[in-house]
Amino acid sequence: MQGSIENTHIVIKREDIYKYLSEPELISLEHILHSISIGRAREGKNQNNTYYICNTDESYADKVLNIILNQGASDGWIPCSERLPEEPRKIIVEIEDVLDLINANVLIEYNVTLQGAKLPTSMYYAGNGFWFDEASREFYPVIAWQPLPEVYQPLAAVNHETCWETGGECPSEHADTKEDGRTQKKHYRTGCAVRDTKSLLLRG
Repeated sequence: MQGSIENTHIVIKREDIYKYLSEPELISLEHILHSISIGRAREGKNQNNTYYICNTDESYADKVLNIILNQGASDGWIPCSERLPEEPRKIIVEIEDVLDLINANVLIEYNVTLQGAKLPTSMYYAGNGFWFDEASREFYPVIAWQPLPEVYQPLAAVNHETCWETGGECPSEHADTKEDGRTQKKHYRTGCAVRDTKSLLLRG
């Protein structure tokens, strides 16, 4: 991922610290962090800052960076004049090379806005500012881009057959909904549930 944000911080995963450092190294790191904390306090700064971290290899990393660069005001579009996607690691010479890399899932498809277009479309970024349309096998001038959204995932269907007590079809006395002032028996997403006025017991 490319961007114009200056690299000013070092992020170390806590798990990696305890996994890869020896005991003397851990002690040294603790002294270093303590010295930094004391120095910040002398300058009137917060001794221990906290941060939101986003790995650059996450699918949504470009969206996060775009929001940061635009100070929170973003419709998701990234002008090509400001930044391009990460360059492919393969050298592209001919159109057949592009098609081979698409079939090998090496090139990434993005939502794009073409120069003069009224509606967005999607194309593959082939590197060096070139955008490729697989259908027409042509390169097009793109003025803005954004990562494709995640694929829609419908909610799981409610299971009206499985019962936590029998493991099979729910017996009629469980399936019926009763309101006698004390107990209600009702289906839930993962199976049967028994609810009274004092507790809610879900068993899936």
